[in-house]
Amino acid sequence: MSEKKRRTSASASVAKSQKKKVWGSKQVLASPFASTFPSAKPGTKEAVLQIIVQLFPTPFITRKTRPSKASQDSDRARKDDQHDTRNSKPPRMLCGINEVTRALEKNRVEVVIVSRDVTPAFLVTHIPILCFLTSAKLVVLPGDGTELGHLLGTKRLLAFGLLRKTSDHSKDTELADLLIERLVPHSTPLEYPWLAAIKGKKVPTLPDPVMIPHKTKKEILAPLQP
Repeated sequence: MSEKKRRTSASASVAKSQKKKVWGSKQVLASPFASTFPSAKPGTKEAVLQIIVQLFPTPFITRKTRPSKASQDSDRARKDDQHDTRNSKPPRMLCGINEVTRALEKNRVEVVIVSRDVTPAFLVTHIPILCFLTSAKLVVLPGDGTELGHLLGTKRLLAFGLLRKTSDHSKDTELADLLIERLVPHSTPLEYPWLAAIKGKKVPTLPDPVMIPHKTKKEILAPLQP
């Protein structure tokens, strides 16, 4: 290949690599099964936090102060590390996404408090659907769970649940019953028409699909900007 052809080929390659790729979304049909996270009722957060303060004046998941390891021998330190240092929770109460999710999957939960402004959002998006399927009441709180966690003794609490009363919970559950009674009026109605058939209800007519308009890269990334 001649020197002139090599230069022409190299110039073409550089020009091709420097060409900006046009990136954007295509028009697609909007899914009728898409769901949005339920919104909280006005004043719910203040009312729920006030209930928590009244019923739990002392945080029950506060970690106890551990003695300095400098004053312990290595065997004693390892033994202490194997024990849970949290105070015991009241009966029928669940703290954290994992505990609440496991109990919801077993259809054992009566009421769930969930913080809606969580990052990343997928940590809690399954909670409302599970509540709908199991007929559990859902109380939605604005915020990232910092205030709820502070009142109960931890840095942040995304979900807090209360189990249904069973024969195994026949003693010392008056506090849970009282908490459920006070929280239910603040629960949010849940509507998922596309899940109605699972619960044995008549499936309503779904809306006609609509076309989502085309968006440029700048428009798509704009809501993600700080």
